[in-house]
Amino acid sequence: MVAANVRHWRRTGICCYVRPGAEQTFDLCRSDTLNVFDESEGSECDPVICKDVTKFKVTYMDLEGDEQTHWDSESDEFGYATPVSLLIDMEFRAEDSLHSFSTRISMPLFRPEVK
Repeated sequence: MVAANVRHWRRTGICCYVRPGAEQTFDLCRSDTLNVFDESEGSECDPVICKDVTKFKVTYMDLEGDEQTHWDSESDEFGYATPVSLLIDMEFRAEDSLHSFSTRISMPLFRPEVK
């Protein structure tokens, strides 16, 4: 018997992480996986997004606009909510000078606090 119209769905995940670089800096890398629950370490084959990163800070914003230095959406501490936006500050070295970059990412969807 042959099944018709069978669909196979795969979940994917994109993870950004830092790994040690040259002269007390880090490289910002990207890892794509088919299984979003895969917690394996990054690979030397992962592409480098930015080299010689000297600062990388993520600040999480809640619905009220309060800043948090860490976030766990699966924790009662945050009412099982997801952040509304992220503020990313980074600095990297290029040609003997430092360059700063800052951006805010607003989440198009978020989970409010569960009461």
